[in-house]
Amino acid sequence: MNVNLTPQLEEMVREKVASGRYNNASEVVREVLLAIRNVPVNETSAVLFKLAKRYDGTDRYLLEAINIAAADRTQELYDQLVADRGFTLAQLSLLQLLNPTAAVERVRVELEKKDIDEATFAPLLACANAMSDPEAGKLLLEFVTKAEVAPALRQRALDTTAAHLNDEWNELTDDQELVAALQAALADGSLQESALRVVEAHHLQLVDEDVMHLAADANAPSAVRVATIRTTIQLAKSDAKVELLRKLLADRKSSVREAALTALVVDLQDLQTAQKAVSYT
Repeated sequence: MNVNLTPQLEEMVREKVASGRYNNASEVVREVLLAIRNVPVNETSAVLFKLAKRYDGTDRYLLEAINIAAADRTQELYDQLVADRGFTLAQLSLLQLLNPTAAVERVRVELEKKDIDEATFAPLLACANAMSDPEAGKLLLEFVTKAEVAPALRQRALDTTAAHLNDEWNELTDDQELVAALQAALADGSLQESALRVVEAHHLQLVDEDVMHLAADANAPSAVRVATIRTTIQLAKSDAKVELLRKLLADRKSSVREAALTALVVDLQDLQTAQKAVSYT
């Protein structure tokens, strides 16, 4: 393993390798890390540092073993790794384990860079997804507003944030960052359907006006406009909403007209529209 172990740990490794019960070096490394708990700190700090330095983000069991071995010396291990060469993107989960605040800041810095591709974005999204701090969600929402970023990456950022709105990031449902992100998504044809799903699932009244504006947009695809009508009727009823839907009864797209009629008569129980519909039959 090219790591200088204490005599006690070297003996343990020899015994485990000789047993034939291990398929690869990573399994032995995990065992060494777990054994470190029972060895004096002054004898194992260097070993823990060197083994943690090997972490490449692919072995979650190794990450857990590092966590157990570090115990109450996570700050010391963090300082050692920073002083050595810092953390690569592949090691973001290790950074999150040792110093959550530093991990949030690293994600912020990386997401603010231009020309982010899939290889860069994937570990950043995985790290943010594992954070309980709502600040991570705010970073993803800000990322959604960046029109120059590939739509597929922005959609994944939005979907990941939405998945946490019912738990750790619940406070974001009333946050302006969420409003801005949804407004940006609703204005982007490639993200509109995802944005509507989020609005409807979480009953986000703050963007109802933007949803109605999209429903009235004659240049938007009919399917999207129908979806916006279905979404907006799940939110609070208003005179402006009823008036808009009445105007859509004369829309040139039959699917939009039908969706507006159903929304008015069935969902909003608009008596005026119902009476007119009956008179036409």
